[in-house]
Amino acid sequence: MDEQDTAADHTRRSAQVVVRCAWCRRIRVGDDWREPADFEAMRLLEPVKRFSDGICPSCLAHYTDHGI
Repeated sequence: MDEQDTAADHTRRSAQVVVRCAWCRRIRVGDDWREPADFEAMRLLEPVKRFSDGICPSCLAHYTDHGI
């Protein structure tokens, strides 16, 4: 396996990671945060392999003084 193959494999695996707000459970889709119910319909089209917790801008602003 050469360096180019390794980079391509990493890109494919990274694309399958979905960021979910640990507070409200919204899902990040690009620069947008969507409600979990919206994401469930999208998930039927493209199965998700892994989730990663994050925090959406709304929760960040609500729970800290450092809103985006």
